Amino acid sequence: PMFHPNYGKAEWYTDRELRNLQAHYAAEVTLVDKQIGRVLRMIKDTGIWEDTMIVFTTDHGMYLGEHNYTGKSNINTRDDRGNWCYLDEIVHTPLIVKPAGGRKTAESHHLVQPVDNFASILDAFGVSLEGLKIDGRSYLPLLNGQDVPVREMAFSASILAVNDQPPSWTTINDGEWTLCFGGRPEDENQLFHTASDPQQLKNVWAEERGQADRLYQGFVEFLKSIGTSEERMAEYSKVYAKA
Repeated sequence: PMFHPNYGKAEWYTDRELRNLQAHYAAEVTLVDKQIGRVLRMIKDTGIWEDTMIVFTTDHGMYLGEHNYTGKSNINTRDDRGNWCYLDEIVHTPLIVKPAGGRKTAESHHLVQPVDNFASILDAFGVSLEGLKIDGRSYLPLLNGQDVPVREMAFSASILAVNDQPPSWTTINDGEWTLCFGGRPEDENQLFHTASDPQQLKNVWAEERGQADRLYQGFVEFLKSIGTSEERMAEYSKVYAKA
């Protein structure tokens, strides 16, 4: 039985083993779904459903054979590909929110990030965000039915501005395009038109360099907004340019 990914190459599994690994993951999802159902039933049975805000999310996804990856990162000493790019299987995580007060909400396609959960919960409980030194932005207006974007772009990386390690892979997503840059000097930057290529299989970095530069510039502005040092900014510039 394939209970846990090898955090390496998917091609090292047989087709049968890979299907078994995927089946175990699906079974785990089913198990979690059932147990969360028990929690929700208890909240209703205790009479606090209307007064309770529920946020269902997770920290990351998992590769289960996509892009020849299994796991969330490369920690296998036999896999010589270096760090992996963070594509949608890893960073497009679930977020389901039930507001307090019985308000009905619907699906939203606006971009938010995990750091926004903290700001949104504070906002929902009437805590003013003004003057707080937090990076999150409240998505409470979306829960209230307002069609107001929270972020123009979302950024995913294991290392951003507050670490002295060299930049690793960084992913930038604006809802239509996905840019992934970094890795080793020999690793090509990757750009996907996610709207037409949701599995992110066709790298159009060479053909759509203008879109890549636009996304990278948005990342630069984000780094400036969180107080990234000039030295760190220069590191990112070299990584992006493969200098």
